Amino acid sequence: MAGCNTRPLVNEVNARERHEDYFDKFFVDGGEYMKYVSDADEKRSSKDKSKNKLGVRYGVTVRVLRSDLRAKLKADGLIQ
Repeated sequence: MAGCNTRPLVNEVNARERHEDYFDKFFVDGGEYMKYVSDADEKRSSKDKSKNKLGVRYGVTVRVLRSDLRAKLKADGLIQ
């Protein structure tokens, strides 16, 4: 994907399991993760809808506020 930075912010091996309580709370429905995603600069082409034999498939572009998320993870001690 053009312009997509796929390098993880948390490089720790088994970080999801080691910090399970933290991530469970962070990603709960309507949780704090919502502060770090945005579709504010959404363009018409950022939504994709296509039909196939099985039904309709939708795609949505989500912007991650990476620098803000990095600051949060540093403040919480998950990354250095």
